[in-house]
Amino acid sequence: LYMILEGAVDLMVDDREITRLEPGEHFGELALFGPTERTADARAVEASTLLVLPGAQLEELADAADPELGNRLLKNLLAHASRRIRDTTTQLLAAESEAEEWQS
Repeated sequence: LYMILEGAVDLMVDDREITRLEPGEHFGELALFGPTERTADARAVEASTLLVLPGAQLEELADAADPELGNRLLKNLLAHASRRIRDTTTQLLAAESEAEEWQS
């Protein structure tokens, strides 16, 4: 999990910017839930400071410190990931629709 403390990071797919993330936002949460292929590349667009939290450390922190807090954190990460996936799907469908209009 990468959390942006300072700066800005673009999430890119095929060298196209999907979204720009700024301080307080995070990315890489899908990797916390199992081995997956990356769905996007991250590129700092200005000098940035990131907090890197490996999945094992996050799990250990959540389990040892406060399981209820850990569950809330994981639910929030999943909710954020699902929102991002939904938004990306909406963007892709809109782009497909626009391309079809151009072809007509």
